[in-house]
Parts: sequence; structure tokens; C-alpha cells
Amino acid sequence: MKVNTFTKTGNKATTETTLDKAIFEVIPETNVLLAQAYEANRRGERTSGPVAKTRGEVRGGGRKPWKQKGTGRARAGTIRSPLWRGGGVTFGPVGLMTGNKVSKTSRKVALKQALSLSAKSGFINIIEDFDPKNGKTHEVADLLAKLKLTGKVTLVVETKADVIDRSTRNIAGLDVIQASRLNVNDVLDATNIVITKKSLEVLSERLGA
Repeated sequence: MKVNTFTKTGNKATTETTLDKAIFEVIPETNVLLAQAYEANRRGERTSGPVAKTRGEVRGGGRKPWKQKGTGRARAGTIRSPLWRGGGVTFGPVGLMTGNKVSKTSRKVALKQALSLSAKSGFINIIEDFDPKNGKTHEVADLLAKLKLTGKVTLVVETKADVIDRSTRNIAGLDVIQASRLNVNDVLDATNIVITKKSLEVLSERLGA
């Protein structure tokens, strides 16, 4: 599969880039694995929510406060009982359930499937290099306008240097992702995907192509 290729200045290159079949032509028969990987990543982005400690998690209370019989007081086995002040909480919040995890192998397959669907839909573009030397936002904004990319854009780079972060963080609808950290959500949530040539090499090495 060949896709549009642009120079680092935004001009169309004379030759198109041929994508690796092992990564960009893995069309899934069903979307079950994609949905599982997508939801697993979404769960990882959420906070755990409120969590209360039970009597077994509260610090202290290892020693029985007084002997069982002969004191005239009620029986007590620990000062961290839910009946005591400073004790554990009965039926308190335990945070969000994490659900089933997706294995590393399955995540790789799901990422290949997501990239393949995006390539088939014509959402993937290749840029020879991305190097905003001056770290100015207008440089990147002008480049995106020249590429005529609309909607949410995911830019995949080899290394997310400080100069890249400074020049892209204030552009709405643009996400810059390192190739080593690209996941299913970054691909499926994007309207257009721009990948540098060096990032293609990283993806090939990472996904075992």
C-alpha cells in the first residue's frame, strides 16, 4: 500500500511511501480485540475514585486492647474495629474496577489492526521529517495548513524533544505521540495521522515486522 508523502516543508514528495504489509494490512474480521484494547486504555486513564480502608488495612490495632474476661467492659479484639473511632470502614468505597487486562501481544495486534483500518481509509500520511528548529507554534500551524489536514491530527514522531513540545502544545486538535508509545486510542481517535519516516522504522521494530 502506497500513501501520500510530504517533505518537512509541507510540499508533496515526488515518490510515495510503501507501507509495510505486516503492520498496515492487518484488516480484522471483527472489532472485538480493538474494542477490548481501546477500553483497557480508557480504564488506565481514569482515576481510581475514592477508596476507604477496611479494618485490615488501617494502621495499628495489632494488640488486643484488654483481656477477654474479667474487666467488666465489652469484648474487643482490636482498636481498629469499625465500631471504634479511627477504625476501619464497613462497606466503604473501593475505587473503580479495573476489569480484564489485555496482554502485550494482543495490544500489538490491535495496534496493527487500527493502523491498517486508518491506512485503508486514507487517514495516514507520511512526512520525511519533523524538525521545528525555532520551537515556534506558527511554524507547525503553517505546516498543518499546508498539508490541508482537518479535524483531530495525531503526529507520530521518533523522539518528543522539548522543542517539539513547545511548538505543538498550544495547537488545538493536535496530539504529538512518540512512536514507542503509540496505542490504539491515539489511532482510532484521530481524523488524520502523520507519521515521520523514522517513526515508521520504530513501529516496524516495535511491532516485530
